[in-house]
Amino acid sequence: MKVHNGAVWVSNIDRGTILRIPLTGRDGTAGPHQVRASGLDSVDDFAFTGRGDQLLAALNIPSQVVLITPGKADRVVLDERDGLQNTTSLAVDGHTVYVASGALTTGGDANLLTARLDRLGRPIHPRNGSPMVSTAGSTTMGP
Repeated sequence: MKVHNGAVWVSNIDRGTILRIPLTGRDGTAGPHQVRASGLDSVDDFAFTGRGDQLLAALNIPSQVVLITPGKADRVVLDERDGLQNTTSLAVDGHTVYVASGALTTGGDANLLTARLDRLGRPIHPRNGSPMVSTAGSTTMGP
């Protein structure tokens, strides 16, 4: 759950959606919810990139991070080829993205992957040269 631009945003892992619930009035009353993204298999967490309502979503079972930009098609920007294993959560701090993998069903090690967001929103992906994120490495979490 996040509070962003006058609304509460929530993910629904069962329905594979991200909802925006506007806060209306001075008392913070909730308005009708709006589906802002759907078809997100096992969406576990999300974070805003700092570019309006653009966000990154962590998909647990497919071990992916998806870029969701209003008005554009969703795009996978990180996946298991980048070291993700059951992506559980993510955070954006300036131009740095932190992605935690729990490795709950893969039998691997939990890890933390870091990636960079370009200041113009057009970083180079290390695998295929497509814009959005570039990995800076991962760190294994555990004994």
